Amino acid sequence: MLTTDTDLIDRALAEDVGDGDATTEATVDAEARGVATVTQKAPGVISGLDVAAAVPDALVFHAGTSRREGQIVTSGGRVLTVVGRGQNYTAAIETAYRAASCIRFEGMQFRRDIGRKALTV
Repeated sequence: MLTTDTDLIDRALAEDVGDGDATTEATVDAEARGVATVTQKAPGVISGLDVAAAVPDALVFHAGTSRREGQIVTSGGRVLTVVGRGQNYTAAIETAYRAASCIRFEGMQFRRDIGRKALTV
């Protein structure tokens, strides 16, 4: 879905009323890659989400998070997936890691080799 310019809600509504041809999917010449951040510790306050969200062509998806006393905290396990989009695999990977490096929480870990095999194929 990150390599399309089609609005998912518009597409779903068109399908629901039986007019699936009403919206055509416009793909973008881009690649997307995601990096999962994890922790064994919970709860812990997550910082840097606003900075990561401001990285151009990056999105942050929440998984193991919750809100406590007005703060976003970890719930353990897979906490966030940080996705980068770019014109090629290299740019997408670099964007994902640039955004992920903005985020901090106790015990945070993520693999630093995600997508690298795609670069050697």
